[in-house]
This record gives sequence, C-alpha cells and structure tokens, in this order.
Amino acid sequence: MTDPSGRSDGFLVLHVRVRQARDGAFTVNPIVPRSGDDGSGVQLTGDDFRELAQLINRLDEALKEMVRHSASAPTRAEASLAQDAAIEWLAINLGPAQAAAFKAAAPDPFVPSTFPAEYAGLHQRMRGRLTHLTRLLERLDF
Repeated sequence: MTDPSGRSDGFLVLHVRVRQARDGAFTVNPIVPRSGDDGSGVQLTGDDFRELAQLINRLDEALKEMVRHSASAPTRAEASLAQDAAIEWLAINLGPAQAAAFKAAAPDPFVPSTFPAEYAGLHQRMRGRLTHLTRLLERLDF
C-alpha cells in the first residue's frame, strides 16, 4: 500500500483525525479512503461504526439461521437481503470500491457437513464476505 507521500512499506496506512475536547479527552476518528478520492478520505462517526457492526451481526445471524434451517427459502432470502444491505452501506459510506471488494471477497472453504450441498457456494460466499467485513471493522476500529 502506498501512502499519499508515495511511500510503500507493506503496512496499511490509516489516516486519522485527532481532536481534543474541552475536558482534555481525545477523540480519534479514522479517515477511510474512498475509491477515486483525493486522499482526504471520509470520516466515520461512532454511529457509522455501530451501523457496520450491526450489518456484521445481521449477516452472522442470517448465516446461522441458514445453517439451522438447512438453507430454507426464507433463510436464503434473508441472507440475500443482509448482503444487499451491506453492499449498499459500503457503497454509500466507503465508496464503490469497498462495495466491490465485499462482493469479490474470497469464499471460505468451510461448509458444515449438514448443510445442503446445492447451497454450499452460498454459504462459502457469505462466510467470506462476513470475514471481509469483520477484518474491515478491525482495521478501522481502534
């Protein structure tokens, strides 16, 4: 990864904005680069982090329900809605490149033995996307 100065050292460069409140407390907010951005990025608020965490929880619950109910039609529909919500949130809040990265996340090879084989790909893609979002949140939340 290359920072705005052109340096590339193999580390993720995360730009932050630090503010000191009147009581002396410091607030650190990440500035997340967007695709096609001028490098200034976008500042995520605490509400943004909570929304991202809620999306992760929604995806996780949808995946668990699919496993519990052998990928029934209603659980597959909820899984699709949860993924669509994540794509929309990422596109709006972090830019189309983050939405595309979510959609292109590497599938997880693990599938529970009791999961219907015909929907194994859905499970693998969803776990991969869930892992992608979790890693994104870990990189941003500090």
